[in-house]
Amino acid sequence: MSSTPLSELKPLQHRLRNAPNTSTFFRALIQELWNDDMTAEEYGEEKRAYESYFAHIFQELSTIAGGGDSIIRDLTFEHVFEIVQKLKSQNWTRAELIADSHPISGVFDTAHTQTTINFAAGLLVPLNFKSVGGARRGDVVSWLEGDTLSETISKRIEKITGRPCTSPQACTSCNQSGFERYGKNFNARQLARIAGFEIIWTSNLLDHLLLQDEDDNVKVHIFHQLKVLENHLKFPE
Repeated sequence: MSSTPLSELKPLQHRLRNAPNTSTFFRALIQELWNDDMTAEEYGEEKRAYESYFAHIFQELSTIAGGGDSIIRDLTFEHVFEIVQKLKSQNWTRAELIADSHPISGVFDTAHTQTTINFAAGLLVPLNFKSVGGARRGDVVSWLEGDTLSETISKRIEKITGRPCTSPQACTSCNQSGFERYGKNFNARQLARIAGFEIIWTSNLLDHLLLQDEDDNVKVHIFHQLKVLENHLKFPE
């Protein structure tokens, strides 16, 4: 395996329409998204944990963004991840991101800009955004121009739960749920067997535990991007 630093390999200079399927490229994405600068050997050990993200979030979004009808297919991933870095800072509103965007081919195009921002946000957080992100299954987030991404997520979670969104460290709801009585081996498949639910695996966090009752067939949506959640917990509040 190559030991050349990712900064020298420049894997993010690929265009969206030519997204490579290589470990070097995936390592670069992980570094940009979650600040995890893994060696090739370390990625080999963690590869299985990231397979679901790349198959069900990255692949779906990049296929749409880089497809023949996409208006942003000729952008580079480097351009997209400039926006990702701003999103991670948590203090850029959508309006500020739009105003700071670089013109494409020398001409400012609002549709290009809006789609690129949504694509970047969809790569970073497991939610569906309009345009690119909205092409996936599940509930869609509306991101107002006066809000940051963090504020948008907090408002949506508060709307669902009926209470203010706190930091992961301050939230005790998981510890109070009572699930500890079932033991560490209790999982979604056992829930399906015992209760008779049909499980629908989802990559959209807003659809987690969504219930659908169709013709006496109860379906429960379970969010399965564990590695994504683990990585977000590493971010500063």
